[in-house]
Amino acid sequence: MLLFNALRVATRVATDSSHCAMGSSYRAPRKQSNGLLIERAPSGPEIEVLAACSRDHDRHVGAGTFTTRLGKGKVLFHRVPDMHPVMQQRFLAKALLWLTS
Repeated sequence: MLLFNALRVATRVATDSSHCAMGSSYRAPRKQSNGLLIERAPSGPEIEVLAACSRDHDRHVGAGTFTTRLGKGKVLFHRVPDMHPVMQQRFLAKALLWLTS
């Protein structure tokens, strides 16, 4: 899944999370970082979670971005709020390319 690839050009060491699209400089505010608790239906298609959200001291981790299939079509659900506008625009462009491929 290439939806988050190259959203931020790396000029620092790769382990520096503050320079990534979901790093502290760009991440969603803590008060709005709820993900969705999802579960695959018994005979339903696979679900791939690409980004997850949680809160401090909460063991529940919700899906912030996930994909699945609906019939022959692809479904992409993105719930990560308040990404930096440039990152959100790049993500949207990548999502449209993936959905139409």
